[in-house]
Amino acid sequence: MATTALEQKKSFTICSTYKEAWQNVKGMKGSYWGAMGLYFAMSLGLILCAEIIFAVPSFLIGMFTTVSHDPTTLSLTGTILMVLVGVIAAIVYFFIYAGLILPMILGLFLISTRKIKGKSISYAFIFKYIKKKYFKRMMAMSLFLLVIVLVFELVAGIFFTLSHSGHFPYIINILFWGLAVVAILGLIYVLVAYSLSFFMVLDQDMTAWQALETSRKTVAKHWFRMFFLLFFVTIINFIAMIPLFIGLIWALPWSKNVITVAYDRLYGIAGKDPVTLQEAA
Repeated sequence: MATTALEQKKSFTICSTYKEAWQNVKGMKGSYWGAMGLYFAMSLGLILCAEIIFAVPSFLIGMFTTVSHDPTTLSLTGTILMVLVGVIAAIVYFFIYAGLILPMILGLFLISTRKIKGKSISYAFIFKYIKKKYFKRMMAMSLFLLVIVLVFELVAGIFFTLSHSGHFPYIINILFWGLAVVAILGLIYVLVAYSLSFFMVLDQDMTAWQALETSRKTVAKHWFRMFFLLFFVTIINFIAMIPLFIGLIWALPWSKNVITVAYDRLYGIAGKDPVTLQEAA
């Protein structure tokens, strides 16, 4: 019943969403950029540590293979070990992304949701979602979206390759090219449809699947409006980068507010985040 009620919330307009988002940038930049500083420092630090840790075995495997007296056998062994190290590294990076980086991004949006509702904000909100409950939810959501992206990209890649292989008649190549474009468009549709799913975890305290389904069902009714909302935000952020990235000081907090305002108008901010619940206790 709760999900149905959310899906029946009202709509939004692009211009009024941009306007309200801009009005809430004032008084938010300090907390937002303080949190962004912590986000970049921790993200880069974690990735750098992982790179150093996995560089050592890769270097040793390479040396061992180079000085080997039986290069054929050890070259194969070295290749297998390098692949194994690569797989382990990919798994570790994924855990870092889903367990730490994504929860910190939720913290950035928490600053925006509370600012939109006129509540106190702090750069320290970036750490509020680094908890086991959110780790599991973001892990499940990330895995689902990763599989979706890989499937669509694989299908598009296969059809593009077939269309340029030269083994088929011209009309068949056109058909393959068209199917590849359809796969890309399908990926764009899915990503836009799921664009508000993280808010369901952040603000509605939903599980990963509930969040994905609620976002998909609701955004599908406003898909083109949501697409152009996000498209123009992306264009504006690119323009803000031109004068030595100075415009991003305002553009990035505004961008977060744009998505938050759209979410608020579609669903209404519930205030089930860790900070608001603690204040209400």
